[in-house]
Order: sequence, then C-alpha cells, then structure tokens
Amino acid sequence: MAEKTLTEVFAALGAAMKPALDRERAEWDAHGAEATFRLEATGAILDQLGGNCPVQAEGTVDGQAFYFRARGDAWELWIGAADDWWTDRAWSIYRDYGKWPDAGWMPRHEALGFIVEGIEVYRAR
Repeated sequence: MAEKTLTEVFAALGAAMKPALDRERAEWDAHGAEATFRLEATGAILDQLGGNCPVQAEGTVDGQAFYFRARGDAWELWIGAADDWWTDRAWSIYRDYGKWPDAGWMPRHEALGFIVEGIEVYRAR
C-alpha cells in the first residue's frame, strides 16, 4: 500500500466533507437570515457561533454573558456572569434534541432559534 502525502490526505478529507458542507451552506442560505433577524430582535449580541460536536455560541443579552452548547442529544444555554460555565451557573435551560449525536451537528439556524427560545424563557422567569 502506497503512503499518501499530507496534501493527498487533506484533499480526500475535503472531498468527503464537501456534501455535508454544501448541505449546511444551503440550509443557512434558506433559513439563516430569518434566524439572525429573530435573534437580533431580542437585542442579544452574538459574538461567536460555530463548531460541530459541540455547536457553540457566545454573546450577551440584557447585559449578561451567554453561552450555548449543543452536543450529543441535547442543547443547553447559560445566561449570567460565570467564571466557569460548568460549575458556576447563573441561570440555564436544558432541552433534549434528537438522538445521539444529532445535537452536535445541529444546523446554525436551529441553534439561533434555540438561543432565542432560551432568552424568552429566561426573561419570563
């Protein structure tokens, strides 16, 4: 078996990932603007959204930091000052999402929708 160069390995990886990336891009093109509008309507500021396994987002809402994380079969949103999101939770909401590992591959527009849902629950408390 012939050894492959690093360039060949990355080219094969890119070719294998292309269908999934094309699908993700098409979903964002179809739903991203509406999802972004819904988030902006809350007054939240999104600093970062991305990743897979986990999908993560950070920003601020009502002057408080927020952190969103979707992995495995659930998503969670934390809002409030926290030095460590895992042990010092100011407020959080947790929801199931599909089957393992669906949440880690959640489309970005769905993540934004769940952030909006979490903000609405946070404000209604």
